[in-house]
Amino acid sequence: MVYTGTSISVACLLWPTGSNFTFVFDGKGYDYFGDTAVSNNSAATIKTVISISRLDGNSQHTLVLQKVVDDPGWVSSIIGDQESHLMIDSFT
Repeated sequence: MVYTGTSISVACLLWPTGSNFTFVFDGKGYDYFGDTAVSNNSAATIKTVISISRLDGNSQHTLVLQKVVDDPGWVSSIIGDQESHLMIDSFT
């Protein structure tokens, strides 16, 4: 995503089969290992997972998100389900 603005936030749906992800913002890489999964008994919910502010509003910014593929640190909270999902709710 390329945009011009002073801030950005990304919200994801926390789901039993969530995943970890990485992102690159303006050329700098970050890892997000907060896991977007909730326990099997919890209801799905929305959580802001990236929030960056105080940006130069006259410059273009670039955000790239990528789900971590075959992440050994990720474990599904649903027994027998080994698929992980990154469910983005919104970019603001």
